[in-house]
Amino acid sequence: MTDTFEITTDHITLLRAADWDNNEGAPGIDWKRPYLGTSSVREALAEILIPGYREMTAEQTEAIHEEHDDRLWDLHTDLGKVIAIGIDTLTFAPGIYRRGDAGWKLVTAAMPSYEALVREAIAKEIESVFILARRDMTPAEAMDEAYTTSAKIARGEA
Repeated sequence: MTDTFEITTDHITLLRAADWDNNEGAPGIDWKRPYLGTSSVREALAEILIPGYREMTAEQTEAIHEEHDDRLWDLHTDLGKVIAIGIDTLTFAPGIYRRGDAGWKLVTAAMPSYEALVREAIAKEIESVFILARRDMTPAEAMDEAYTTSAKIARGEA
């Protein structure tokens, strides 16, 4: 028996936003109010996963629901499998997982987002500024070196 499943960043976001409860001694997601303390799962899912949802007009939110309700509900109902995979692999990371005779295994890790790559490049640039500053460089020289380093990073040379 082989089963394949993809954990997305949306699954992780929902797990973090879930309202956890001590269900008669066993931890679990509050089944009456699973997110944001509300019983309206439909609204909570949209608020958590659709940027700017709270600021939208009634017409806009209705259009969002028409377009995204099925996907949002699927993400919500997937969480049982996401938790099972996380417990089996001892990690909650986006990627493609496959279940075989030995349990769930990560097959393909998710590619980092553009934002994550930019954060990494900025962190490397800041680190290089601090390293160069310790070499008695002037701030202008350190910044020039940092810009040179960030250009190398952008070209994949660093």
